[in-house]
Amino acid sequence: MTELISIIMPAYNASKYIEQAIESVLAQTHTNFELIIVDDGSQDETWDVITSYANSDERIRAIQHESNKGPSAARNTGLSMAQGSWLAFIDSDDVWEPSRLGEFVSLVNRVSSDCFVADNMLICTGNDTLEPIRTMIDWNVVGERPNDHVIMDFGKYLSLGAPVIQPMIPKKSIENANLRFNVSARVGEDLELYAKLFLAGYQLALINKPLYKYRVNKDSLTHQLDDLEDLLKVYKNILELPGLTLEEQKVIHKLYNKERQRQEVKRAISLARNGKALETCRYLISKPSVLLSALKLVLDKVLSRV
Repeated sequence: MTELISIIMPAYNASKYIEQAIESVLAQTHTNFELIIVDDGSQDETWDVITSYANSDERIRAIQHESNKGPSAARNTGLSMAQGSWLAFIDSDDVWEPSRLGEFVSLVNRVSSDCFVADNMLICTGNDTLEPIRTMIDWNVVGERPNDHVIMDFGKYLSLGAPVIQPMIPKKSIENANLRFNVSARVGEDLELYAKLFLAGYQLALINKPLYKYRVNKDSLTHQLDDLEDLLKVYKNILELPGLTLEEQKVIHKLYNKERQRQEVKRAISLARNGKALETCRYLISKPSVLLSALKLVLDKVLSRV
């Protein structure tokens, strides 16, 4: 594979970490790429950082939204500008290993043309040093895996819990199905697009290498609740897509219920932390399953670390 790769980076008030993200892209051993950075109406020095890099490297193309439209709209702007045959994505506070694109190119050459490719992302602390916590996917539960990668359909991907990925996607798959990110969601919009890719006949080639460092930021509980609400809407949207098997529908319902339980638990915690004891008691009385959900979530987390 020698085609140009278009890398899309949405950015909003990202001045603290965006230099790390850009530098990690520029350090790639595979150099045939363009980096499209979309400033989504930032109020800090993000645009200044972006333009400084764009003026020094012709592979970087920069565009600025006049107002904040959300990450989906920023990615869609990047899609409309992309000139490459393949599309890759990086968030403005994350980091790539230098070999990431090269590993993807090597994998593309070894799998069928109806695949999009991804790696096992490394979850890291939200501080400056990006200290590793764990990989996104426990490779022991993936099952049979020839060589260093596995090919999976939508059912297999869902069975792993629909883990977060940042894949490299053939642009023809986006163009043929006229796909775009859902601008009404700020969380999970990528999952909805991947679901449409799977249902269009594409498979995921997943390599067991942590080449993407995913920075975990500790948002407020209010922000987390809004994110969970968006994710629930995304699951509902996916359930309405044509072509789902009965088993896929069952798994999506299961994932939806799991996220709904998390939302209920976090809402109870938010009420308690805000000193609303009476409201917390009323909420727990109206939803007695919340306590059981909280205990189950804690137990699952403990068991996952054993």
